[in-house]
Amino acid sequence: MNDEVFTIPPNIQQKIVEMSQEVAANFYSGIINSFEANNIFSPPEQLFYAYWSKEKEIYNNKISLMPQFKIGKFYADFKLDFLGYYVEDFLYPNASEDFYHKIDDDAPKVIIEIDGHWHEKTPEQVEKDKKRERYIINQGFIVVRFSAREIIRDVRKCVEEVMSSYNKEASKIFSDVVNHKYDK
Repeated sequence: MNDEVFTIPPNIQQKIVEMSQEVAANFYSGIINSFEANNIFSPPEQLFYAYWSKEKEIYNNKISLMPQFKIGKFYADFKLDFLGYYVEDFLYPNASEDFYHKIDDDAPKVIIEIDGHWHEKTPEQVEKDKKRERYIINQGFIVVRFSAREIIRDVRKCVEEVMSSYNKEASKIFSDVVNHKYDK
């Protein structure tokens, strides 16, 4: 039996700390650039997007977020993008456009909305929001809604709720692709 005590020499510890700081700095600058590029101005939306991005990397989640997704004349805060993984990673670089349309047709159409909390809603604004949501639902989307307060208080719980609800769908799509369901 080995009685040696596990240790990390201080110079190695310092190198590891430096590497983690570099990773954190790269993540931060990438997220900030994403906010600007995708017009994510709401602080709760920024927090949700940043946490989603972190979790997506850690767990190799196959679902991406599409910020400010246009539906008719409206914009949803986020759309879950099941297809993006397959296109981005070029699992099938020579596949036809029809191949990807079949995958996209099978994926659930999910919108995430984060309600603001920093301004009072007028009855007119509430009515406009309800009409907008009905329009989005009539286009075949599922609307998952969070309050800004929920996001600020426990963003991890909100992101995990969405990920756990829809990871099964992403896994099924991935399995169907691997099993050549869409090749036909």
